[in-house]
Amino acid sequence: MQSPEACPANSFLPCTTWSCATTSCSIHSNSGLAHNAWSRLRRRVCDSRGRGRVALFHLPRPSGRSNSHFWDTRWERSSTWVRELIDGDAQGWLAGGLQNCTEWAPPEAVPGGSLSTAARAFGRSDGPIALNLLLADLNDHQLRPGALAYGGNNTGWDLFKVQYCVLLKIVKLLMSSLRPKAAFLLNYAAEWAALGFLQALDALLGSCGIKTSASAVLHMNVGLMLAFEKSYAEQHWHSLKTWAQAHLPSAGDSGRSTLQVRQSYWSDNAIHLLDDQDRDKALQQQARTSALCKADNGAAAVDTWTQWMPKKFQRRSAAPEFLLLGGQPRDPRGLVFLELSQRGLLRHARWSSARHAFCDHGAATVPRCAGPFTCEKAAKLLDNTSLATTLCSQLPRVLDHDPANKTLVEFKAGALEKLWGGTRFALTFETYIPDRWGGENQHLLFVTEKPFKPMQARRPFVLLGPPGASALLRALGFRHNSSFDGIASSQRRISAALDEAAMLVHEPSALEEMEADAEHNQRHVMCANGLRRRLYNHATHALSLGLELSRQV
Repeated sequence: MQSPEACPANSFLPCTTWSCATTSCSIHSNSGLAHNAWSRLRRRVCDSRGRGRVALFHLPRPSGRSNSHFWDTRWERSSTWVRELIDGDAQGWLAGGLQNCTEWAPPEAVPGGSLSTAARAFGRSDGPIALNLLLADLNDHQLRPGALAYGGNNTGWDLFKVQYCVLLKIVKLLMSSLRPKAAFLLNYAAEWAALGFLQALDALLGSCGIKTSASAVLHMNVGLMLAFEKSYAEQHWHSLKTWAQAHLPSAGDSGRSTLQVRQSYWSDNAIHLLDDQDRDKALQQQARTSALCKADNGAAAVDTWTQWMPKKFQRRSAAPEFLLLGGQPRDPRGLVFLELSQRGLLRHARWSSARHAFCDHGAATVPRCAGPFTCEKAAKLLDNTSLATTLCSQLPRVLDHDPANKTLVEFKAGALEKLWGGTRFALTFETYIPDRWGGENQHLLFVTEKPFKPMQARRPFVLLGPPGASALLRALGFRHNSSFDGIASSQRRISAALDEAAMLVHEPSALEEMEADAEHNQRHVMCANGLRRRLYNHATHALSLGLELSRQV
């Protein structure tokens, strides 16, 4: 087996590890593999108000295994996106969702063994179709299977490339054969879709003969959309665009960079959080008792959340002031924890954290210049042996789940009272804390589900994330302001955030001014007419984008 190709460790950096041109994956020379993929293709037809009938094609999933080349299970994120379009339309929200959908059905037998003939005949008996839309999830390992060691080890990474390449050849065949022409929608739904990542996707799709300008990626890095999706940004992200023009002028500037693949917003993490809260019977009962969602229609909410947040933020001497969920042991987070410990803020917190690298492998193993602090500031924190020893003696610190295990959700349904009881606010890590705008011109501006957690618990919060994160939350319908949101320097921004956290600890009366916003944010997360409706609006835009792209094939 060949060794994996070299590729940068960070997925948002430019990465061109392989292409169809250098992979032996033609449909003719891999007919068995191609027919295996074709047999697992699924199709359904839905009505869409204002658009006509839409045919959705769920592409099969490459397995990286020789005993089962493609999995029958559908792509999770694409399935969720379709579900939200159906459910939102049933709610009577903005016209343009999906309704009257048929069941997913396999293709008919391949006549004479010719996939080209089968592709041209697929669905012809269903009557007029306004849009053919090909759906698949996009994962990091599809661009760099060797670097990520598909499946957690090197076994199957070269086979996976051939399987995925054959699948993309079938996409090309469908895009050119179906009538009307098909668009290709890849659901990434994550924050790392930065410029270099999508440029690598451009190169890969192009090498397989797919017209990238008829393809789109769903993700949650809105910063890249400000730069390359001007009309979409104006229509759906106007407040964020206006804020960025005033505070981060380069945010909407694509410079000399080029990008063919189109973009639209989707956050699968947010959908999972909303689904979890819908399944939490205790949480839903609490919402009904408090009339929280009735207040969305102008009625006054009944304050029954006092066991989680004392009315008017009254002081409880034995309770911690704030909650901090540390998440995975990333080096920048470790440095922030050292700074928190040095400031004495951890004494006022209920917190969790995995063990960081400097605890077990020494300070020398941690990059001094990886952010969020300057190299000099990081060196002083890491070289303070007493500080590191004191912090590491408390790690790992677990609340309800091991924070180092990303397969588990630290903030699980039903754990609100245990996690948040008596606390007044949250200090919240985002996935990444970039220095300057966009992380070396990668246009990174995103929020994940992490700030939704304190909102769900009706807590004010201080966010440790990228510049513009608060403005992005406001564009999603939340109320959140921070004096440091427009500070590009990560050291200055994080220092200002920790200063604000210290102020809230020592001057809790300041939290009273945030109470109304905390209640609004809780309602926006918990009630169907809030965040979920915003996500539905973005899903309908992606459907409209698919119709636009299909006319370019």
